[in-house]
Amino acid sequence: SWKGVLDVGGAKLNLVFHIKGDKSVTMDSPDQGAMGIPTTVKCFAADSLCVEMEAMNVVYSGKLVGDEIKGTFSQMGYSFPLNLKKGEVKINRPQTPLPPFPYQTKEVSFENKGTDPLTGKPSAAGGAKLAGTLTLPEGFKKGMPVVLMVTGSGQQNRDEELMGHKPFLVIADWLARHGIASLRYDDRGVEQSTGDADKATTYDNMLDALAGIEFLKNTKEFGKIGVLGHSEGGTIGYMLAAKGKADFVVSLAGPALRGDSILLMQNRDILKKAGLDDENINKYVEALRRIFQYKTSGNKLRFASKPEALLPMLTADINLPEQLRQNLLETMKQLDGAWLDYFISYEPAEDLKQTKCPVMLLGGDRDTQVRAKENISAAKALLPKNSKSLFKEYPNANHLFQPSTNGMPLEYGRIETTIQEEVLKDIATWIQSVAK
Repeated sequence: SWKGVLDVGGAKLNLVFHIKGDKSVTMDSPDQGAMGIPTTVKCFAADSLCVEMEAMNVVYSGKLVGDEIKGTFSQMGYSFPLNLKKGEVKINRPQTPLPPFPYQTKEVSFENKGTDPLTGKPSAAGGAKLAGTLTLPEGFKKGMPVVLMVTGSGQQNRDEELMGHKPFLVIADWLARHGIASLRYDDRGVEQSTGDADKATTYDNMLDALAGIEFLKNTKEFGKIGVLGHSEGGTIGYMLAAKGKADFVVSLAGPALRGDSILLMQNRDILKKAGLDDENINKYVEALRRIFQYKTSGNKLRFASKPEALLPMLTADINLPEQLRQNLLETMKQLDGAWLDYFISYEPAEDLKQTKCPVMLLGGDRDTQVRAKENISAAKALLPKNSKSLFKEYPNANHLFQPSTNGMPLEYGRIETTIQEEVLKDIATWIQSVAK
């Protein structure tokens, strides 16, 4: 095993290569929770190595110099030095709770039957059986509050596990120790949950969450039922509250702006943090804006199969450097699908205007995925006035509410803290105040 640190514009990422001979090389990205990534060995000699990870558009080539492999890591047109030394990487997650626990947990399941209960029409993504964990505080009594926890975008398990962190497990543990029950569940198509995730939009994910709320209501064990959602999960909280399905919402960086605006700001901020100059950032973001506009204008050209033809048509007057053009082409191949089509055109404003229950909206001032200041400002302007609502921006916090130096997603796994304790305290205190 050989380990090294990839430095990408100030964001650092631990990588480990397991070399078992000229036919078997795998890569771990422990900071991202990705282990055993297969590679194709392109060349292998006593003093040199070249491997490719085609699905990720990655090539690593290196040469043995003394006790070190000195090499280059290339991805999507960009190249970075990556030197390796023998050894493994140990990941430390001090906040992950360990038994014995002073509370009860129960394995439960609930069902989205595939029909939208709000319209009576069949759901495009079909039904799903969702498996989850119900956590009950010690001394639980009927009428205590409960929160349904809803993950962010992408397929995640009930702990919202990423890069070795388990934010929802940490939050559920903290809430249980402060008298608040919770239900967290595997997203459709993940681990113990069934269902088609490929066709699911944010709306379909909302219907899964609604099934969870109905499950909690039908137990007749709980008092107020709220939604705690991270990122897209926060938006789902607004959607449910607007329909009168939630008694309160805790939104952890839940977008209050239209999806295309969120993604354009996200790309701008990440490129800036990566060290790209303003001129080329503006070109790239403008090209992406035109792509989103094209998609939201009802055009049917399939991005995954025709990006090479579409990109020149939309960006003929934008002189993008070749590396950025290749990056944009690779990005376009990932833009084809029901989820993105819905996300970039969904306008949260109407749901926010209809959200009558108390809302706690939190953000981190170093969040590069959902800008806190603009997001909180938009939500404040749209939500009905409610003396119990709370808006807070944490200094030096990223999208996961970790203590952060630059807010880049690549740093999430390198930070040992899963979520700052101040945030956990604030969440529990606020829920206790509104769920009486």
